[in-house]
Amino acid sequence: MSPTRCPPARAPRFTNAHSTGSRRACRGQQRSAHLLIQKRARLPAAPEEPLRTALALSQVRPDLPAQSTMRFESSTTKTQPWVWAATAAYAVIVSVLSWHHELWRDEVRALNIAANSHSPQDLFHLLKNEGHPALWHVLLFVGNHITGSMRVLKPISVTIAVGAVFVLLRFGRFPAWQKLLIIAGQLPLYEYAVMCRNYGISMLLIFAAASLYRYRFSRPLRFAAILALLANTNVHSTLVAVAWLVAWLAEWMPRPRSPEVSASRMAVGVGIVAIGVATCVWVVYPDSTSIVANTQSHTPAGIWRALIQALDSPGDIHTSTVGLSQALAVNVLFWLFVASFLARPWLSLAVALVGIGLATFPRLIYPLGLRHSGILVMFCVAAIWMAADAPATSIRFAPLDRVVKVLERHRSAAFSIFLLMQVTLGVPTIDFDLHHTLSGAAALGHRLKTDPALSAAIIIPEPEPQIEALPYYCDNPIYLTREGHYMVKISFTSANAQENTLDEILSKGEELRRTTGRPIVFALGHGLDENGPYERTTAYGKVFRYSREGLTKFRSMTTALGFVGADSGDENFSLYQLN
Repeated sequence: MSPTRCPPARAPRFTNAHSTGSRRACRGQQRSAHLLIQKRARLPAAPEEPLRTALALSQVRPDLPAQSTMRFESSTTKTQPWVWAATAAYAVIVSVLSWHHELWRDEVRALNIAANSHSPQDLFHLLKNEGHPALWHVLLFVGNHITGSMRVLKPISVTIAVGAVFVLLRFGRFPAWQKLLIIAGQLPLYEYAVMCRNYGISMLLIFAAASLYRYRFSRPLRFAAILALLANTNVHSTLVAVAWLVAWLAEWMPRPRSPEVSASRMAVGVGIVAIGVATCVWVVYPDSTSIVANTQSHTPAGIWRALIQALDSPGDIHTSTVGLSQALAVNVLFWLFVASFLARPWLSLAVALVGIGLATFPRLIYPLGLRHSGILVMFCVAAIWMAADAPATSIRFAPLDRVVKVLERHRSAAFSIFLLMQVTLGVPTIDFDLHHTLSGAAALGHRLKTDPALSAAIIIPEPEPQIEALPYYCDNPIYLTREGHYMVKISFTSANAQENTLDEILSKGEELRRTTGRPIVFALGHGLDENGPYERTTAYGKVFRYSREGLTKFRSMTTALGFVGADSGDENFSLYQLN
């Protein structure tokens, strides 16, 4: 049936019932149209002149819109099916890799602290001189106390990584194929998922902050909360949070004030980030007993020298991460990447600050590994992501403007090449993990659990740090002769004796057998030989000594149980049971 048409204003009268109903419907439509016209007439005119003024103040370049011309996967309200499929595939892959992965001491150390904490107060007490903020330990504390199992470590790590990948796939401002390359790289696929450390949380929170970047002024509290959490993942991410805060303020301060950008909410947001950073410093800052990071030894001149070196060569610590052997090439690429954001100077500032901060860190504290320098890679991914949601400002110097345009045009291609390199770098690492053992702790734990004569044995290790992964695999108590108590964690402080001897651990083993009645197993990683050398030095200058006579006595009072070891690393143990 065709729709009813309204008669003209002076239409003749109709007398039948059907015509009367049509006339009433038409009058209703006419009244609605008049009301709509009146409502529109009352609306104020578009503020064209203020809009032109605001655009002039912000100097937005028409040739560089807020959103790049590259085809992005749109951030619609509905998650596309391929995102769920890719996330599920990633979850399956990292779960399988995690299942085959042998944990080593750095992964289990945080879990030992969480599992041996009976309350949050205990947890923060044990974090003293630990060198890491509390967020990862809090998650492990909650997970361990809910499940009562040490096995919660791998699921938590994998879940965090899967969450990070979903945020990237769902909200990332990249083409779909680039998103898949990102998650297939060595960092998201292995280092921040299979390796159970606090750096996977950094990846999640960096991606979350990038997804909220477009709301950094309209909803600053959400953005600030993410940065505050990021500051409490690890000290390297604290540098990222501080750099992000500086860039956020640098972008906000010159902007014209408006109701959409509330100064009070911005102030609260800045305060939230500051509290997060202060909490990290409070937890992490070591005292004078620390043997890992002696901050009291740093002088202003030394700090300044380290900063100058970092400015001169910020890329020399990232050669293995990038896959290039020449530090000069990495330095050039880093500064070109920074320059490509000059049309968005606050992003350029943030990337530069993160790179320089991470390059300064090993010159003052301790060397960086892949997991540390990978934080810069994750932030560079976030910077490209945020550039799609940030307006570009004009560069008044024409030659520099042309150079920046060229760098912006080629940045995506260079980024794609970098992502392909990251995928290729991850293949041998994953293959090695699948086909080799990284720690002897799993084999040792299996031996202790399956041998009824050893299931209740007290373990005395030397060197002591190599044994920290064992509590994940078995419940045997571990006695630390250097510290004189059962292990909660290995203390990298002066409380852990600088020297130890074979005679001392044998004497302590005899004492423990008398007082407890339990079997004693010595797990020695030094490979002792009657011909020496009779002095061994391990990490942080720890010394172990023995003599030919002492070794002969030790062998006469113990029974060799064999050797358990790994294909890589130093977590290898020669086992002896006290007779």
